[in-house]
Amino acid sequence: MMTKAEKASRLTWVMLTTVCVGGCTAYHARPLHPEAFVQKFSHRTLTSTPLIDYVKQEKIKIPRRFPQRWNAASLVCAGWYYSPALRVQRAQVAVDRANMVTAAQSPNPSVALSPTYAAKAGAGISPWILGFNFDIPIETAGRREDRMVQAKALTQAGGYDLGQIAWLVRQKIRMAIIQYLFAQKKVRILRQQSQNTALIQSLIKSRFNAGDNSQPIYTAAEIQAHQAALALVAAQGQLRQRRIQLAGAMSLPPSALAGVQLSISSLLKLQPMGAIAMNRLTRAALLNRLDIQSLLHNTVRPLRH
Repeated sequence: MMTKAEKASRLTWVMLTTVCVGGCTAYHARPLHPEAFVQKFSHRTLTSTPLIDYVKQEKIKIPRRFPQRWNAASLVCAGWYYSPALRVQRAQVAVDRANMVTAAQSPNPSVALSPTYAAKAGAGISPWILGFNFDIPIETAGRREDRMVQAKALTQAGGYDLGQIAWLVRQKIRMAIIQYLFAQKKVRILRQQSQNTALIQSLIKSRFNAGDNSQPIYTAAEIQAHQAALALVAAQGQLRQRRIQLAGAMSLPPSALAGVQLSISSLLKLQPMGAIAMNRLTRAALLNRLDIQSLLHNTVRPLRH
């Protein structure tokens, strides 16, 4: 038979074990699968229904025969849809909004059970007892209001960061489009040049066979034709590279742009510099830069003590 002291000690340890075990959280492994991600990435296209619905919901000018034909604005929307950086920042904004809700709440009271050793326990009584602490935190000096102001400022800063990332994605895509257009035009010019030099070589060869030209003249024409053909091959390789860069800027595989008609010549029609009010643009840039707005909202006043 156990004494009352032994029963109390046994009960104390049972309660302590129950509290400790109840506070544990089970671990669930979530390993990464690079092969699955690569396969999912390789299947991204510009013809998926969710992407087309997303582009149509944006307030942009969609070209005719969409989605067979894409303009610069719709390509930027596709880049926003697939951008991993934007997805991460959207998740961060959701976390910041949840923190705003948490900041407006009062702290919960806490209960703590801990074993305590009693050095002056009597004979036959276990020196271990169960300690019980019940804390009710009381916030003073406007700490709750400061915490709410801080959470709101960080949420606004996260929104500006989201806009800044979207702007950088847009800038990267437009630059890739311009480089792709330049590479296209270069290929057209070099193709025409290669055809002209090949025609000149053929004419000089005919005259050389007829004895009307010398060997050095024919050799120079032949070298020029070969150089023009090599320049065309190099430009075609650069065009393929620019196409890959454009797909990468949109977070797409290069195969996603195969068979897609691009109506992006409007980027080449720029306004003359004299028609741009530089003083207004400078003022707008200083007042509306998203990175500066984010830094200003990140600089919040410290909590009062």
